[in-house]
Amino acid sequence: MVSAKDALLYPVQDRTAVDSLVKLGVVTMVIALPLAIVTRHVVTVQLETTVLAFLTSLFVVVLDILLLVPAVIIVGYLLLVCRSVLRGMAAPPAVGSYRALVRIGAAGSGVIGLYMAVPFLLLVSGSFIGGVVGVMLMVVGGVTAVIAVYLLPAALTHYVAVKQRSAIRDVSALQGLVLSEPYLKTWVRVILLQAALIIPQLVAAFLMALTIIGILALPAVIIYPAMVYTYLFTDVYRTQHRQHVNTQNTAGRPIGRSTGI
Repeated sequence: MVSAKDALLYPVQDRTAVDSLVKLGVVTMVIALPLAIVTRHVVTVQLETTVLAFLTSLFVVVLDILLLVPAVIIVGYLLLVCRSVLRGMAAPPAVGSYRALVRIGAAGSGVIGLYMAVPFLLLVSGSFIGGVVGVMLMVVGGVTAVIAVYLLPAALTHYVAVKQRSAIRDVSALQGLVLSEPYLKTWVRVILLQAALIIPQLVAAFLMALTIIGILALPAVIIYPAMVYTYLFTDVYRTQHRQHVNTQNTAGRPIGRSTGI
């Protein structure tokens, strides 16, 4: 299992890695900031006619959808990080084509959406229904959300390794990973690391907000820990897969479907 120090240094181990981190942060902020400003301005506009109000609402919906693009780009890059670690590369990948990042990120966001759909529907339904039934639905929704979040790193990593969307439903492969001790320990490490990083993140965000360049690079404060956690979960997946293959070879049984690692 990789050390926490190695994981923390992974996103900033050399000048190229730091440049990629800052570049990704600037690009996502440049996309998100104008859209957020326009959306806020349009929402505050008072319109008297129903038609104009409808068109304005439709325009706001479109802007809100476009605001997801920066998040999709970040997801795409994190999946590239995952693929890079699976291949044994020591340094983070270059940002590369943003069109490719959007394509990869959209696929990854689809996986996230599939896992979070049921908890989201339960929570929304519970908030609308209200009463005892509503509270019960929200409790169940909260529990399923925690389970989905716990499973997501394993599902996304397996999806990247196998390169097939059906991989997220591969219960046998995912079960061996998510029920393993190293995976649980990795979640504990991630939670402890995030608790330790909260204050440094806030300080970094405050200092960066003092300059225009710093403001543009603010998303890097979020991308950095996400890269650290991606590195940790991917390393666990790679280690578990190697142990599984070695066990099968020792037992003389044929190795199952390749995961593309």
